[in-house]
Amino acid sequence: MTRGKPRAKTKLTKTVIDKLTAADPNGERHYDSNTKGFGITVYPTGRKAFFLEYRHNGQLRRMKIEEYGAITVDEARSRANVLRGQIACKVDPLQTRREERAAETFDEWVEIYLKDVEARKSKSGIYADKDYLGRARLVWGNRKLKDITVDDVERFFVAQQERGKVAANRALASVRTCLQKAWRRNLIVENVAMKVKPLPENPPRDRTLDAEEMNRFVAAVEALPKKYRLDENGAERPHLEHVRAGFVFMLATGCRRSEILKAKWEDLFIDDMDNATWRLPKPKGGRPEIKPLTRDIAKMLSELPRVGLYVIAGKDPLKPRADLKRWWYRLIEDASIEGVRQHDIRRTFGLEVARSAGLHLASKLLGHSTIRVTEKVYAPLGIEELRKAAEGVASSRKAKIIPFKPKSGRASSSG
Repeated sequence: MTRGKPRAKTKLTKTVIDKLTAADPNGERHYDSNTKGFGITVYPTGRKAFFLEYRHNGQLRRMKIEEYGAITVDEARSRANVLRGQIACKVDPLQTRREERAAETFDEWVEIYLKDVEARKSKSGIYADKDYLGRARLVWGNRKLKDITVDDVERFFVAQQERGKVAANRALASVRTCLQKAWRRNLIVENVAMKVKPLPENPPRDRTLDAEEMNRFVAAVEALPKKYRLDENGAERPHLEHVRAGFVFMLATGCRRSEILKAKWEDLFIDDMDNATWRLPKPKGGRPEIKPLTRDIAKMLSELPRVGLYVIAGKDPLKPRADLKRWWYRLIEDASIEGVRQHDIRRTFGLEVARSAGLHLASKLLGHSTIRVTEKVYAPLGIEELRKAAEGVASSRKAKIIPFKPKSGRASSSG
């Protein structure tokens, strides 16, 4: 802990700090009146350093933020507020810093980094990072973090290409993000992984169902409970209405299969069918979302038997249904559709919304973080559609082609 004589609180500004001097050989601490615990220590040599003072488990802690001059007072105050947010979440930032600085090897740093990943990412994201970084740990586990070079990352990236372009790029992305956080914590001078270029990937899948295919698929979904009511032994199959509801849900909302299968009754608000909504607490984007439900969907859900916690019931009433794969294959066979996947239903929904209401609304309904994702993957508008749109604007404005007039003094015709 930094020693020094405390002074009265005052609002710390550049003007105030530049005038501060100290006679005490241990330095003098000046506290900011605006941010609790934030201050600056001034030494007789003229050196000045920002700090944050706080209590953790009843113990007084004082943590150096940065030297004055390296950052401004506003930057230091902003960092202090970030640290205070961590303290409010029962995190001791001083202990965290000590652990990070003690992490000399890649293996030690990854252990610390994955703790942060577990607090921020979904289960699938955590699993992916553990997998990709686990491969890197097999190569660099005992290497010092600062000794990893661009060539090391390049060799690792080339080795991962045996698993395919996409897998190699995802592995590189995980290493990049991991080293970027180490760079932000001043554990390394630069993020060498940023100098390795990812491989170009194939364009995203753009398969959608046309109107005729969609009509056949909807008819197959409607017929599903009656057609497959009995199993091979003549016994009644359970939850067929729930299976049908799952596919109707998919068709009407464009949501991901996993989101639909994890939908809980407690997150549906369908008493007022004209204003029915569905709350997604943990969508892929990470932020809770509210989805509008049409009156027809709300009515269907209100009539669906409630079996357990989840809307689309499975064998265990306390767990979400694993998948709809078996029924999906039966439906596309009944509808005589080839080369289509479940996610293509979502893509078709996005394309139809984009065509009828525009990309912005399509992006909102699909729950994308940016409109670029919608434009790139879910709304592949062709040149003819773009031509029609341009012609529509021109027609509405009654645009006319105005011929150029010849310049004065120049003959308009030869002869």
